[in-house]
Amino acid sequence: MLTVKRFAALDVMRGLTVAAMLLVNNAGDWSHVYPWLEHAASHGCTPADFIFPFFLFIMGASLAMSLEAQISKGIDVVDIRKNIFWRSLRLFTLGIILHIIAWV
Repeated sequence: MLTVKRFAALDVMRGLTVAAMLLVNNAGDWSHVYPWLEHAASHGCTPADFIFPFFLFIMGASLAMSLEAQISKGIDVVDIRKNIFWRSLRLFTLGIILHIIAWV
C-alpha cells in the first residue's frame, strides 16, 4: 500500500480557501451582501480579493511537493511530463464538454 505524506496545514488552508470561495461566490441575496464579501469595484482591496491568491499559493505549494515526491521515488521526468500533459488534456476536454452542455 502506498503511503502519502500529508501536510495538515496545507490541507486546512485548502479547505478554508474553498469554503471562502463558496461563500464569496454564493453570498445569498445579492441586494443584502456584507461589503467584505464583494470584490473591489475598480481599485482597492477587500478580503474577498485575497481568496484567489491564497488558492494559487496552495496549488503551487502542492505541485512542488508532489513533483519532489515523484522525483525522489525515481519516476522518470519524461513520464511525469506525459502524465501532466494527459491529465491537463482530460481536464480541459471535460471543461469544454461541460461548457457546451451548459450552453445548449
